[in-house]
Amino acid sequence: MVSTATSRLWGWGVDGIDEADNRTFTPPATQRQVRFGGRERKVFRGTWDGRICEERNNEPVWVDAPGEHTLTGYLAVGDAEKHGLSAATEVLVVTE
Repeated sequence: MVSTATSRLWGWGVDGIDEADNRTFTPPATQRQVRFGGRERKVFRGTWDGRICEERNNEPVWVDAPGEHTLTGYLAVGDAEKHGLSAATEVLVVTE
């Protein structure tokens, strides 16, 4: 059993930006638990459209983010990377 620090079970990020959104989001502090059987894997799916959300004039603006990026998925525990509860891959975003 793994306990999360907040109500979020898992998350993903682009270059360290959670959900590719530069605006601050803090999930409720309620802990949750995820149960794993021996050697069990859980699959979470997400899609990134190649854009990053920035705040301009107090409004969210999604902008294209061409270039090389690191996409990371993680189980939402304190230090997922340290505990081997994250994975990352490199992608190249090309816009025309």
